[in-house]
Amino acid sequence: MFAWDDIRLFLAVARLGSTRAAGTELGLNQTTVARRMEVLEQDLKLRLFDRTTRGFALTDQGRALREAAGAMAEAAEGVHKRAEALARSLRGTIRVTAPEALFTHIVAPIVAEFRRNHPEVLIDWDSSEGFLDLAAGEADLAFRATIAPVDERLHGLKLSEVAWSAYCSRDYAAAHGMPCGIEDVRDHAVVAFTGAIGQRPGDRWFMSHADPARIGGSSNTVTNVASILKAGMGVGCLPCFHGDSEPTLLRCFAPPPQMMTAVWLLTTPETAKLPRIEAFIRFATARVRALRPMLRGERI
Repeated sequence: MFAWDDIRLFLAVARLGSTRAAGTELGLNQTTVARRMEVLEQDLKLRLFDRTTRGFALTDQGRALREAAGAMAEAAEGVHKRAEALARSLRGTIRVTAPEALFTHIVAPIVAEFRRNHPEVLIDWDSSEGFLDLAAGEADLAFRATIAPVDERLHGLKLSEVAWSAYCSRDYAAAHGMPCGIEDVRDHAVVAFTGAIGQRPGDRWFMSHADPARIGGSSNTVTNVASILKAGMGVGCLPCFHGDSEPTLLRCFAPPPQMMTAVWLLTTPETAKLPRIEAFIRFATARVRALRPMLRGERI
């Protein structure tokens, strides 16, 4: 069975009348082209060229084959163009993971707007607090709230700093007052984080100023801690974009730099090359960076 590459060489030799010229055009040496033409003739059991001192001239059989080979070339070019178009088209699924609070306030509106612009892209999201393994293919993209990613296998973009501060409910403040600075936290009941969030340097710093005997509740998610705080069970730390959005919560003091973190957009280098992923990264980066004042806890 002949190979398509040999048909491509045949068309070049037929058009240029020379194995040397065909080789130059296709980046092959003359000997290779001449040998491949001999193999093609043997495979097809046809004499395609007359070899003359002036070059290669098509025989009647060669001219008949050129018409069919030309149709093959047009079909192959059509396949190539279609493949390129499919590669450029924004379709398919993007699997996104983000912590629940970040997803609710930041990522979900971005996803909705991106989908309106590109309805053939489906978004599958995971809002668990744990870190999915992108390198193992558990997700395509991750929005992560961290000081800096530690997985060197990932491609990361820092989108914005994220401010955290202490919050309490209006009812709690009316009954017990509220801390005016980190040194006052020891005098209040506190709501603590458990799990991965509780291991953040900023959270450990906050809890180092709290009285362990006065921990009134704990949870492993921002959403749950906010709910506990709204119930009036004490003072706890929240990202400012979440705490400031809750009308029944009060920010106790300015965001301490020790509690600052950042939001990163992570993927693998290979996944980043996919057109739909590349487009989403560009879109999400611009949208999140436009929200920097809110994420940094600036009063607007």
